[in-house]
Amino acid sequence: MKKMYFLVAALLVLLSAACTNDHIDQDDDGIVTDPTGEAWIALNVGPPTTSFSRALHDPDKIIGTTKESNVKKIRAIFFDGSEKVTADKTFTVGTDQEAGNPNQPEGDQGKAFKVPASSKRILIIANPSPDLPVTSVGTTTYTVFNQAILAVASLSGDEYFMMSNAKGGLEPSASNTDGTDANLVLYNSASKAESQALSINVDRAVAKVRVYTDNTGISSNNTKANISEPGWVLNATNKKYFPVSKREKTWYETQPRGCITPFDQYKLGSYRIDPNYDNQPTVLPPAFTDYLKDYNYYLDATDVPAGAWHPTDASSDNAEYCLENTQTEDHNVWAYTTQVLFKVIFSPKGLQTPDKNVYDNPADFVNAGALDPGKDWLMVNGGYYTWNLLMDYIKAELTFKFQSEDNDPTIIHNTALTNALNNYLEAINEVKVPIDRNNARSPEEQAGDIVDAFNVKKNAVTTHGADRHGTVSYYVGGVNYYPIMIKHDDSGDVYNELGEFGVVRNSVYDVNISRVNNPGYPNIPEPDPGTKDEDEDNYLSIRINVNPWTWYTQTEEL
Repeated sequence: MKKMYFLVAALLVLLSAACTNDHIDQDDDGIVTDPTGEAWIALNVGPPTTSFSRALHDPDKIIGTTKESNVKKIRAIFFDGSEKVTADKTFTVGTDQEAGNPNQPEGDQGKAFKVPASSKRILIIANPSPDLPVTSVGTTTYTVFNQAILAVASLSGDEYFMMSNAKGGLEPSASNTDGTDANLVLYNSASKAESQALSINVDRAVAKVRVYTDNTGISSNNTKANISEPGWVLNATNKKYFPVSKREKTWYETQPRGCITPFDQYKLGSYRIDPNYDNQPTVLPPAFTDYLKDYNYYLDATDVPAGAWHPTDASSDNAEYCLENTQTEDHNVWAYTTQVLFKVIFSPKGLQTPDKNVYDNPADFVNAGALDPGKDWLMVNGGYYTWNLLMDYIKAELTFKFQSEDNDPTIIHNTALTNALNNYLEAINEVKVPIDRNNARSPEEQAGDIVDAFNVKKNAVTTHGADRHGTVSYYVGGVNYYPIMIKHDDSGDVYNELGEFGVVRNSVYDVNISRVNNPGYPNIPEPDPGTKDEDEDNYLSIRINVNPWTWYTQTEEL
């Protein structure tokens, strides 16, 4: 049997989305084209070389942690010219010499092993998930293998991250910068193959998100409230993934002034196509059955596991990993965009009585106009109130109404606060408090009677808990929630274009919250397919910095 030799150095991208790729020079010295017999191959696992960059963060590199870069197993799948499997081999690092010794900054080359000479393409998977399908030689095609998978097992753990071809398809390619498919070059001697190693870059199959605040500064210059206890989790994360996801250019990357991320070596695009990229599930409350087949989503704060909320200070290891989640421009909406669910305790200050004096009532947990952190409050028509303070305003509002209308019945005065609270009561299935004029009572007396009737409803409101209806929001414990859509390649020139939002594998997304100026939601908003990620009147800016993890960062002022 004719023996042929071949070496592939599978360069696992421990730090980046893509990097340099050294291809074999076809000098006809020992090159064999006969597809019969077997060929030799060896694996060499190591880090990428440094590449050029655009608008890099300073410093411009995030070195992967040992856990993020650790490789325990390598699965090498070979395909023939019709992309049918010719061989499927798995090696354990530290046990099988073929796996070599993956390490930083350089890995040691593994021992050569045989593969069928008909092999033309290669797929490298490091730390393969048990979710991946079993292949059948001569039958399983790359397309069949690369079908969408529901992530039952995690793609990352305390000691590993699954990684696969960074190209978004099979290797090798025509050149260092040309991603056109090419054939594996085979040699008739092990020494020749080992001297002409083919490097194949892989990247992690998950994205990484971090959220930071200046815990002493997020409430600075905020005259409305004291901000405390920030925390965050990811929401609207994908449940499905492709073992290898095809690259796609973002809108910005297709423009003359647009840039390709530095580690997209073939310039195929920094965006990816995931299983629900252009085929999103329906969003039907209250069960959201179809939606929850594709997405992990916290519908209520009680759904968030204890200890899941991450801190936001820079000294904490507050990263969270998730499957990549991308979408077409039409699907740049809240329901389908992976987001940071940020929460704080927002405690109003500067509270005033109806006659514009500082509200000071320790019995109502308000001292010198500032509400104690962790206490309930309401926002009504944009104003901040404790229940008792709201009753003072409603009493003043009704007294003025009745006095004015008694003096001139032709003028009807609006009671904005009273009406808003009544509408809220109706929304939570409580009976409205009637406010019709009773001429047997003085304006002050009747206003007091109505406030007494509202106070009877207080227990129902507090028992109902956090909610938002119309212009009334009830905040339990002062907790406010802020959904922050994660940006990938955002541009201030356009809105909701392809690739502006989403999370992509092997990318780090830093969300820096500089200040909290305004209240958020009293409870976690439901998945909303009707709200765009940004609009022309109110959109978020982004600064994209790229480094070997492909590092994106955005700054938010809430």
